[in-house]
Amino acid sequence: MDRTYEEEIATLGATWRAWQRWRGEAELGALTGRLGGPAAFVASGGSLAVAHLAAAAYERRWRQPAAVLTPVEFALSPVEFGTVVVISDSMSHPDALLAADLAAAGRARAVVLSNRTAEELRDRLTDRLAIVSAPRPGRDGWIATNSVLSLSLGALTLLGADEGAPDPDEVVARWVVGGLLRADADTTRPRLLCLYTPGLRNVAVDLETRVMEAGLGSVTISDLRNLGHGRHVGLYRNAGSTSVLVLAERRWAPLVRGTVDSLPPAVEATVWQAGCDDSWAPVELLVPSAAFLASRAAEAGVDPGNPEVWPGGNALFRTRVADVVPDVLGERG
Repeated sequence: MDRTYEEEIATLGATWRAWQRWRGEAELGALTGRLGGPAAFVASGGSLAVAHLAAAAYERRWRQPAAVLTPVEFALSPVEFGTVVVISDSMSHPDALLAADLAAAGRARAVVLSNRTAEELRDRLTDRLAIVSAPRPGRDGWIATNSVLSLSLGALTLLGADEGAPDPDEVVARWVVGGLLRADADTTRPRLLCLYTPGLRNVAVDLETRVMEAGLGSVTISDLRNLGHGRHVGLYRNAGSTSVLVLAERRWAPLVRGTVDSLPPAVEATVWQAGCDDSWAPVELLVPSAAFLASRAAEAGVDPGNPEVWPGGNALFRTRVADVVPDVLGERG
């Protein structure tokens, strides 16, 4: 890898500013106007967090259902979608290419959202696919960081939901100190229960992906209210070894306070309250999510941007589903 995780964190503000310049030049209005109907947002790995943000924004604007699917789930889905957006940083993974081919072969309005330019992608994608290329400075290391931020912002522009963005320098300064998460927002225990208010599932998915891919703890994510449907018993049994992190939008503050006040006294609890309006909280809180991993990595003395990868990892990553399950495409119809 050619970028450390420390360098990834240092570039978050630059990625946000690159998007600010790009959104004024992208001219996506005509494409946005052609979207509609039930939608599928298709992604894997770190891009799943982007898909959750985009699906929520789509449902708010079009008032149509939006599904978040992995490429294999999309390949097996019998649903006739009106819009399909395939989200991938480089569009080089065989699963992403599978999803793009299937989207292009259907009747839906098919879009690829990537960090690669259309010129770079045209040799592997058909003209049937609209390509939206969100910018990001430089490359990420092993853990997707700037690509998640860039693609999240790019998705909001594609969906016409990008007005009123906060200042990126203020957002980064609110959460990051010396390249790490500010101390009062951190948690220390290896086992983490991440609760989120309804608009912040994308951040919870991002945090879970980072920590689990880096092997720097164990994360369970749950809607804030789902804690009250039995999970509080498991938390009580493991109170001394569990940290609770609540991702919070402003309008849910009373419920957040009530939930935290009801936790067992041995639980270490932290609330990440977004400083900006609720509409931008799903983007703002991607910053502390990225910085959280930086703090965990610093404590462990490792660089999650350049991990030791076991020999079978690359082969697993590059496996083509159609090669090992040859009739997977036939099941679609």
